[in-house]
Amino acid sequence: MEAKPAVKEATALEKNASGSQHGDPGANAGAVTVDWQGQDDPSRPRNWSPARKWTIVATNSLATFMVSFSSSVFSGYIVQVGREFHMSTDVSLLGVSLYVLGFAFGPMVWGPASELCGKGRPLWAGYIIFCVLQILSTASWSPASLLVSRFLQAVAGSSTLAIMSGMFVDFLTDPTSRGIATAVFSISVFCGPAAGPIVGSAVAARMGWRWAGWITLIASAAFGFVAYAVTPETSEAVILRRRARRKLAIMTVYMSFVYGIIYLTLLLYPQAFVIVRGWSFVDSSMSFFGILAGVLIACVVLGLHSVYHVGPVFARTKKHVPERRLRPMMLGSLLLPPGIFWFSWTSSPEIPALAQAFSGVFIGSGSILTFMSGVLYLTEVYLAHANSALDINNLIRSAFAAGFPYAGKTLIVRLGISVGGSILGAVCVALVPFPIVLWRYGHVVRGWSKFAFKEPEA
Repeated sequence: MEAKPAVKEATALEKNASGSQHGDPGANAGAVTVDWQGQDDPSRPRNWSPARKWTIVATNSLATFMVSFSSSVFSGYIVQVGREFHMSTDVSLLGVSLYVLGFAFGPMVWGPASELCGKGRPLWAGYIIFCVLQILSTASWSPASLLVSRFLQAVAGSSTLAIMSGMFVDFLTDPTSRGIATAVFSISVFCGPAAGPIVGSAVAARMGWRWAGWITLIASAAFGFVAYAVTPETSEAVILRRRARRKLAIMTVYMSFVYGIIYLTLLLYPQAFVIVRGWSFVDSSMSFFGILAGVLIACVVLGLHSVYHVGPVFARTKKHVPERRLRPMMLGSLLLPPGIFWFSWTSSPEIPALAQAFSGVFIGSGSILTFMSGVLYLTEVYLAHANSALDINNLIRSAFAAGFPYAGKTLIVRLGISVGGSILGAVCVALVPFPIVLWRYGHVVRGWSKFAFKEPEA
């Protein structure tokens, strides 16, 4: 029997995540048609084997890791670059800030492109351009070419960040699988920035900063080739009807602040361990292991939450409630403030460095639990429309994060790590109630958007 339902409203999980949607411009905007050769059609992405699905998740996560890794590896050799090109510290910081700013603009191209052309073409077009621009940035012989290529590299590489979440929705249909995939994907997204300074400073100290760039290119090309080889097109709707929709504005602001905190640590750690404690850049990069540990712990928590809470509750009730994803965010909002206070108040050279570095576990886990729960919540709310639903969110938070290193430098230099960090911690404390309020009233907030998931009427 052919499955050709006419979906009138977002009234059930299956209808929200339905495939091939061919909107008739003259028809009711709420009606779409789904055409498949039966529910078990093997060509439908959701019917692929588990091995194929998880191979796609793993390989694409590795490719994404290199994009995020490249965002911070520059900070590991920023002093060498500044010395070679005779750039001040502020100008050298543009190598990081312009890259993060590129994350803001890229998805505005790649998100809509993925809905017009499918997921595969824009994803790999962006990734290939990313690798080519890695060559240009590594071989640069002037500050202008280096900084411009870094910015454009992020614009191109952000195709992975813009498309992956929506791509997983195409073939992972149950909340448990999506939660685990998000945990795996978040490892690549957030371990990259944490690992970048470690590898970058170590390689640059021994082989020069350009070799750090070449190694990044080789790894990026290798992981990208494997991911491309195993990933077919996943979009069930090559042309989707929709333009722009209302966003969860408060969630965007909250996620923007947390995202900025993540990149602000790229400034805080060298400030605390190099300037205050007198460590070398290579030695100071070891302090990022605390954040790396926190990121890994948070990813495990997200996966366990999906397996032992979201999945069983969905199986028992058969009700799709996006707010179930907010419990890890509540935990993260409680972990982040003490982590920042801990880091700020142990910055004195008289206090053992290990005590300060350990605060990174709380900062890393709190940031990732908060941020990735927000991403997963928006994905669950918009489902088939997840790419575009996250575009404006990504624009605002990436632009916010791009300015954080400069705002943070002003705050820390003028007030010191203890006072400046305490101010950031106080802001985090003020935001603690937000996920609790959204958990309680999220169903009302979802009513603001006609594209968001809504519970079926009784």
